[in-house]
Amino acid sequence: MTLGKNASTCTVGDRRIALPELLDAKGLMAEFRVKRAMADAIMRQLPVVQFEGLRKVYVRRGDVRRLLEDRTFTKNHVVA
Repeated sequence: MTLGKNASTCTVGDRRIALPELLDAKGLMAEFRVKRAMADAIMRQLPVVQFEGLRKVYVRRGDVRRLLEDRTFTKNHVVA
């Protein structure tokens, strides 16, 4: 595996694939303008990415987007 020039893609064998964009709690707070408790609650509901030797955990931006879509309701929709 080799990283592309801008590190948003990598090459695996002969395929070029996009790398996931990762967010930590501070990134969630800044991007979605939520408080730390909300960012932590979001991260608890999603699979996390953690690198060996590092304590910091991340979530994939696509997972956050799917969670928001799944948890968005119309005014007359009853949440189960």
